[in-house]
Amino acid sequence: MNEAMDLRWISIPFAAGVAAGSFLPWQSGIAALALTASLILFLLEGKNGNPWLPAAFLMAGVFCATVSTAYSSPAVSGWEPAVRAEEALRRVIEEIPFRDGESNALLEALLSGNRGKLERETVIAFRDAGASHILALSGLHLGVIHLVIRKTFIIFGNSIRAGLFRAGTISALAAFYTVMTGASPSTVRALFFIFLSEWSSVSPGRKGSPERSLLLALTLQLALSPSSIKSLSFQMSYLAMCGIIFLLPRLSAWYPAHEDGRPDPVRKIWEAAALSISCQAFTSPLAWL
Repeated sequence: MNEAMDLRWISIPFAAGVAAGSFLPWQSGIAALALTASLILFLLEGKNGNPWLPAAFLMAGVFCATVSTAYSSPAVSGWEPAVRAEEALRRVIEEIPFRDGESNALLEALLSGNRGKLERETVIAFRDAGASHILALSGLHLGVIHLVIRKTFIIFGNSIRAGLFRAGTISALAAFYTVMTGASPSTVRALFFIFLSEWSSVSPGRKGSPERSLLLALTLQLALSPSSIKSLSFQMSYLAMCGIIFLLPRLSAWYPAHEDGRPDPVRKIWEAAALSISCQAFTSPLAWL
């Protein structure tokens, strides 16, 4: 059994348990029962790998969710260095001499998530175009920033030391930016993906797997913040990633690349369309609701 399949037996039941503990009207006493049941099931599972393992993580998820309702998570967005950095970023953006004053407000919304300075007409235009999600700081923005930084680090080469330096620096910058902008569930999801991608790239003999990254990020984020599962940002972010990971490769295969590697503009258009279709197929039902 491969690692991704092993993670399915952990991540999916755990997420289901968190959802049950968060959305169903459980009494607080169920947390103690869930913890006890989880420990018993772990002991029964032992080294045999029998079906008790998914049940154990299901109960563990219920326990995490019910406990999180009693204890609030510490705020990370109030960290003073991050607050100062955000204020400095806003000042820099405000001082850029754009001809159109609305451009400064738009850039601030895209980079810091602050939409308070946008004109109402601009917000309505984005909403009518079906692109209002671009104005909400999300994993997409952090992903773009990650790509830009990673391209910049090409100048350091591909040695082991350069790889470790790149992974550590990019991870630290991504974490700081996530905290600076408020650590929304979607940006935290992207942060976990960046961590997993960067450190797997410097691990000898280890290949990154999008499915494994998705499952690991889901489990870690829900373990650290079970209440995130109630966030629309969290739900949309993971649904979009499911579309990219599971549906996009199948749609892309409908228009394969040329074997000789020559450029094909039509295929580029299809790849962009396939990406949009993949995300919409998974997020549209929730958006409709």
